Amino acid sequence: MATRAEILALPSDTEAQLGLASDDGNWYLIAPNAAGTTAVPVITEIPVALTLSFIGVSRGPGSFGTTMDSAADLWVGANPSVRLVSMGSVVTSLVSYAFEGCDYMYGPVVFSQNLVTIEEYAFSYTGTYGPGLGALNLPDSVVTVDTGAFQLANFDSVNLGSFFGSALTTIGDDAFNEATDGGASFGDLVIPLSVANIGDNSFKGTAMDDVYTALGIGGVYSTAFDTTGAGNIYVAPAVFAGWPGTRGSKTVLEWQNYPNPIPN
Repeated sequence: MATRAEILALPSDTEAQLGLASDDGNWYLIAPNAAGTTAVPVITEIPVALTLSFIGVSRGPGSFGTTMDSAADLWVGANPSVRLVSMGSVVTSLVSYAFEGCDYMYGPVVFSQNLVTIEEYAFSYTGTYGPGLGALNLPDSVVTVDTGAFQLANFDSVNLGSFFGSALTTIGDDAFNEATDGGASFGDLVIPLSVANIGDNSFKGTAMDDVYTALGIGGVYSTAFDTTGAGNIYVAPAVFAGWPGTRGSKTVLEWQNYPNPIPN
């Protein structure tokens, strides 16, 4: 952990980041420039300004995240007091490990409506203490939820986007592994029509009721729905014949009133 003076003394090639000063307890948005480094104070509960495209290491315009490489005590990850309130419309990606380990983060998490990519472990181990992260609502703009993105995060419901309108194609390995509030079921899960791949252990141990999908069995890893509760998997008629009788802990049945998920 660095003092405010040490933060201000960082060289001009310092990567943009969010730093906590050890002497005054304030968070600072640290921005390098030709004259040196500026440190703009921000409040502990971080509202991401509509014009702010990233916090942490810039991966180009519209990225938002942090790094866990060097000087880890200057990064958002693992800080117990961080609460993400909302992010601006310019944010298109959440960088790997962006909020990994922020145990006391609490929701709701409001994503940019232009968000495209949630990189690996961006929200893993978040909200595990306190009230949790509440409802997860992915905007339809999201294309990829990468490996472990929400692993062991504490949500009480998950909405992957609208069935017909979502752009989501990939749900990575361990993406939602054990991502429920104290093991309680978050209800039904509807997989958007656009999804082509559901990875290894992607929902393993995440309590849910029924799952609805139009994805063929070739796109679903065998352990994707292990130990996810006693509900069923309802599969669209066009691909139902290719599915086995069970997948993980769930019975596979034909989605008889496709594309209307409830009631079957």
